[in-house]
Amino acid sequence: MRKIFLFVLVLTAVQQTIAQQESVLDLSAFPPEYNHYEGWNAGALMGYYIPSNKSALFYNGMRPRTTFVIDRTVLEYTIIDNPRHYAQISQMLNRDYRIFQYPPEMIYNNTFNWGAIFEKVWKNSLGTLVHFNTMTMDVSGIGALQLQEWNGGSVEPVLEEIILSGRENRFNINLGLQKLFKPEEMTTPFLELGANLNYALAQKNRVHIRTLEYNIFYDYESNLQIQYGGMGWGAYAGGGYRFKVSGNYFLDFGVSLYYQDVVLFEDSPWEWSYNLFMRFAATDIFGLDALEGN
Repeated sequence: MRKIFLFVLVLTAVQQTIAQQESVLDLSAFPPEYNHYEGWNAGALMGYYIPSNKSALFYNGMRPRTTFVIDRTVLEYTIIDNPRHYAQISQMLNRDYRIFQYPPEMIYNNTFNWGAIFEKVWKNSLGTLVHFNTMTMDVSGIGALQLQEWNGGSVEPVLEEIILSGRENRFNINLGLQKLFKPEEMTTPFLELGANLNYALAQKNRVHIRTLEYNIFYDYESNLQIQYGGMGWGAYAGGGYRFKVSGNYFLDFGVSLYYQDVVLFEDSPWEWSYNLFMRFAATDIFGLDALEGN
């Protein structure tokens, strides 16, 4: 909630700045059909990323081990098969245990992302562009252990809550086409459509049992830290409004919709995600438009 408030606060401040600039800029000096954004443009972007939780299930501990024994899950291997870990947990809980429930749902946090944009706008208001963003996302979910009863057991199982958590780095690069609808005006609606390439890398996956914490990416028999991730692809579409804030700079506000194959494991699901973005860029960065005007 605090992230959303901060994002709205930034947008409000920028909107006030744009309103002030509109009263200063005089567009009467330009021809009626003048395209203010023609040429090579480049800048930075900030976004608020809202991911799908489909790929988050990768972190719930149910995936099979990738070395030696493959009929055991990584969570079983970490807290059941490892004698030292099992002894530590049993001593803390003061009884034996088994896995009762894996987290049925894992949830990513919404997060800010940062990146850059580079575009070429033609005289007919069509453009080609490439932009990328990078982000770090945390993920968590709740499972349970069943504790062994001392006296034969009760009707209801005695459960101990456990938390599984993860951290993931994700990188998007988008190659697309753009259409500006009123490039001669201060406020210009635009649409974008293109291809998406993405790279996801799982940085952490841990299980938390009261005060104990274990890394379930680590293979204790082979002494290997297993890494997961890969390159995926998809498509994106977006739109918003472009505001001219000075002679050589503009601001974009909009939203992008992604349909992606995020590759963290085999049979990775296709999923939808969203990015609310703000882009600040300079126009005609190579000065070609100015040279043509001389």
